[in-house]
Amino acid sequence: MNLKKRIISIVLALLIVGGCAFGGVYAWQHRARKEVKVYNISEGFAMTDYWGDTSHTDGQVTVEGMQQVYLSDTQSVNEVLVHEGQEVKKGDVLLTYDTTLTELEVRKKDVAVQQLELELENAQKELARVKSYRPNRYIPGSVTTFVIPGIPAPVEEPFQDDGTLKLLGGDGS
Repeated sequence: MNLKKRIISIVLALLIVGGCAFGGVYAWQHRARKEVKVYNISEGFAMTDYWGDTSHTDGQVTVEGMQQVYLSDTQSVNEVLVHEGQEVKKGDVLLTYDTTLTELEVRKKDVAVQQLELELENAQKELARVKSYRPNRYIPGSVTTFVIPGIPAPVEEPFQDDGTLKLLGGDGS
């Protein structure tokens, strides 16, 4: 007898808890519902006091939660998976499109970036080389003779083996 009372009390407690949970969920879901009042257009929304006026109103009707899809010039639609008036949820696939041309554009841009990175690396190497220059030192591969009109160009190299300039001789005349 004691076991039957215990089972009945457990079942009764579960029913009470389940009923409370269901009531709470139902109340939570329906808490935002409000009554919408509907008025006749002639009850103050339109001008009807003058001869020739008709009951009318104008304005813009908008849809909340509408989204537009814009494709680039390199994309084309393969398939539209929804139809007009169909209700969709967040995450639903609306359409599929071909991205082949877009992927090619991305690859071209990647190659261009790699090319610019190589140019930057070469420019940094050239900058390091230029920073190593010192005054009065020979720079291998550089132009070492200056042509001045009316003065003949020197026949021999003006730099010594250690990179310094050779002193020019003469009396200065």
